Amino acid sequence: VFLFHGAGSANLGTAALLRDEAGVPATSIYITNSRGVVWFDPADPTTGNFRNGEQKNLGACGPLAFDGQSLLATIQAVKPSCLVGAVGRDPNCFDQTMVDALLAANPGRRPVVFALSNPMTKAELTAAHAYQWSDGRVIYGSGTAMPDVKVAGALRSPGQVNNVSRAAVREGSEGGQGVGRGHRRRQSRARH
Repeated sequence: VFLFHGAGSANLGTAALLRDEAGVPATSIYITNSRGVVWFDPADPTTGNFRNGEQKNLGACGPLAFDGQSLLATIQAVKPSCLVGAVGRDPNCFDQTMVDALLAANPGRRPVVFALSNPMTKAELTAAHAYQWSDGRVIYGSGTAMPDVKVAGALRSPGQVNNVSRAAVREGSEGGQGVGRGHRRRQSRARH
């Protein structure tokens, strides 16, 4: 289940791609706008909290059976394995209670958090908090470079999954290290 926090073009486009190209069922995709989880009433197409046709097209069938205005209640109800933030105006909105709820919703698994807003001061969650609050269970990607984090004696290098240069993508994929991580490691080695 994918939960997108923010109904801008990045999240709407990604959600549509997952549904239309990757075959993710529409019932496994949730998007929030400033009014909460986007929903529509199939019995009355004018009822819901969508702001435009694009949001309605990706909205959940409603009315919702949970408090869709609360991000925490939404995480607890829909149990996402992937939480994507791209709101750009709500820094640190993925707090420890939300990370705890995400972990509880995914027992025995490693949930994914993408905090895509940038610069770093606008990120929904920092890499340090993601790793520390989850004891390293969360798989984390950001929209801006984040510093490495030490968790339980192990060094974690957060991946930058947005606004990455093409050179970093080529270097990361050629070296088998992944985007962001390999590029930073090679630069670090080159300096020593």
